[in-house]
Amino acid sequence: MGTNASTEPLRAARLGETPGEIPLEGREVVREAVWALSRQARDRVWIAAPRLDLRIFGDPRLESTLSAFLRAHRRARVRVLVQDARALARVDHPLLRLSQRLSSRMAIRRQSEDFAGFHETWLLADEAGLMRMPHPDRYTATAWFSAAQELRELSGEFEIMWVSAVLDPDLRRLGV
Repeated sequence: MGTNASTEPLRAARLGETPGEIPLEGREVVREAVWALSRQARDRVWIAAPRLDLRIFGDPRLESTLSAFLRAHRRARVRVLVQDARALARVDHPLLRLSQRLSSRMAIRRQSEDFAGFHETWLLADEAGLMRMPHPDRYTATAWFSAAQELRELSGEFEIMWVSAVLDPDLRRLGV
């Protein structure tokens, strides 16, 4: 994807440093935000999504970035929460394959029925970065690269969802 005005703030943003919110409009810009936050992480990338939209989370740059992140940083962890595990396995999602290859550092779980009403998409990066998409089908979101307080709140909510999440057998199946 070439540089354009809508992605320029993302290219200049630095995790833990760049203040303020960055409004995101459109699939390509949201995909760029996911990649920008993920590539700057050093400890954790946590994703909560009703489904891992291939047009955003199937980006080969993201798979490569997360693979390098998990291999390069000893404490690095990726956690992903989804609602529809079967659909994720059916499309042979790149992040599912990555989680199967690096299962000691990356896990994907199905959200508990207790959180069936959760329909947002979140990406939390380290202790500072955040992307929040209230309506994933609209590709409108907001990113923050220095939002420690907001991130603490959402990290607590994510932890609650993670602890109650299910290890779905559809997510453990290895391809032949």
